[in-house]
Amino acid sequence: MGKTVFVAPLDWGLGHATRCVPLIRSLIQAGHLVHFGVTETTKKILDEEFTHLNKYYLSETKIHYHKFLPAWFSILLQTPRLLTNIQREKKITKKIFDQINPDVVISDNRYGCYFPKAKNILITHQLKFKQTGLSFFSENIVNHLVKHFQEIWVPDFDNKTLNLSGELSRNKKFELTTKFIGPLSRLEPSTINQEKKYSFCFLISGPESLRSIFEKEAVAFVKNSNEKCAIVRGSSLHHKIIETTLNCDVFDLPDRKKLEHIISVSETIVCRSGYSSIMDIVKMKKAAFIYPTPGQSEQLYLAKYNSKHRMFKMINKISDISVLPKPEWQQDYFSSGTEEKLMELVKNI
Repeated sequence: MGKTVFVAPLDWGLGHATRCVPLIRSLIQAGHLVHFGVTETTKKILDEEFTHLNKYYLSETKIHYHKFLPAWFSILLQTPRLLTNIQREKKITKKIFDQINPDVVISDNRYGCYFPKAKNILITHQLKFKQTGLSFFSENIVNHLVKHFQEIWVPDFDNKTLNLSGELSRNKKFELTTKFIGPLSRLEPSTINQEKKYSFCFLISGPESLRSIFEKEAVAFVKNSNEKCAIVRGSSLHHKIIETTLNCDVFDLPDRKKLEHIISVSETIVCRSGYSSIMDIVKMKKAAFIYPTPGQSEQLYLAKYNSKHRMFKMINKISDISVLPKPEWQQDYFSSGTEEKLMELVKNI
């Protein structure tokens, strides 16, 4: 018999919401009654995928990165706000859970989203922190916050050869049951070879103000390049960022099918080295320049780690972009029983 499941992705950018899409699909296929939480940031993406499901508004995670301070220091300064938001999250979700009485709560990095009467599962790829001087502090806070959950699901392979998150997903300090459920991506690569339209496709994502800085750098590159480019903006701010006469097409928050097509007809991707972006690029079997968000030690680690093992090359500035060889993927990561394993897991949730 199906269970009532509530899925709550964090709205710190769009990556947490997009990677919950295949999970929600599997839960529905397994016969569960699924509800999910949204904010104004994640609503569009989840509405496009699941128009028929019940959705509930959650508290927004309002994190702003300073233009001149390291990202980790910006987050540190906002720690009181983050902890306050977790308390607000508890109050909001309590009202929701008293109404729908879920059997299972699956929270993607929302530490205030749990229900004492339910089985509570936390999705995260980061059990270890790379911030210089703050690792001990961060891990102790998270270790305290996860005590309300019964399991941790890591969207990655346990196999160290295939593993995408490296050391981030391995930490013996966490005593909860940890299950590696395989990478999660909502995208599907084309089954036919498509003629390439773009030399470079810039996937502009992340929280402000760093997203806008990345966008300006991409526009500057396009203006000085003879290559045909695409800029995909992870923002609903519909304003003109580049002259239409230039050799560039701009897309504002395209739906999944459109995004799959844009990536498929692009030779090389340029994106941040956020974990969800890495899973998407691997799923689409693309070569990519990965550009760590300045001051984000997690992204710097992921960029260095994956540059050693896959068709990625880390860059420190947009002007470092050159030509990458056509990727020859030796391993189809998402044909390694990933979907079957996820389905088996959610059936027995």
